[in-house]
Amino acid sequence: RVPFPATNPEVDGYYLGENNIGIYTMRLCDYLVDHLGDWDLVVCNGSALERAWKVDRDRMVSVVSREQQLVFRHRGARRNVFMAAQPTATGPPLGRPPLQAPDYWDPATREGRVPHKLVPAAPQEMAWLQELLDGTFKHKTTRDGRGRRLAKRFVAVQALRSEHPALWDRYAQRRTQVAEERRSAPPGCLVAPNTSNLAEGLTGRC
Repeated sequence: RVPFPATNPEVDGYYLGENNIGIYTMRLCDYLVDHLGDWDLVVCNGSALERAWKVDRDRMVSVVSREQQLVFRHRGARRNVFMAAQPTATGPPLGRPPLQAPDYWDPATREGRVPHKLVPAAPQEMAWLQELLDGTFKHKTTRDGRGRRLAKRFVAVQALRSEHPALWDRYAQRRTQVAEERRSAPPGCLVAPNTSNLAEGLTGRC
């Protein structure tokens, strides 16, 4: 559904405004990449095409068409995605301490006695998240949003930390395996994320 422009539609153009094409694009990506597991998203391109028609001597009407191009690569075999295999509230606990469990976890999850727990972020963690938001925020707008008021920043209001022993155990085992495989790699071959220096405390937690 695309709302009709509320002001000056002859200039703004029909179907030029807020739309939900981005939401359905992500739904398609989640289905192919996470649910089916056989596809990788390679590239995503979006564009808008506008055409104007002169309906009389002093009046023109324009229509905007939006398109989204998605390119996927088929892997040919189902790959493991780090998703809970069963509902976390009713699934069985791991039954043992997960490999290299974070020391800041709750004792019950660190020892594998509960399947999953959501913990409210501590004030220090909220401060780290705010540093990450402030460091990555861009005060820019899209072409169809020119003239509108923009937010100056985003504020972290609430956050939850997910402590899942079974998923963490799989992640830690794979992390150890990758570290061994990359031990003989030449220096400088690993690329550090651009956000790793924005909130050093949060990076240390990861």
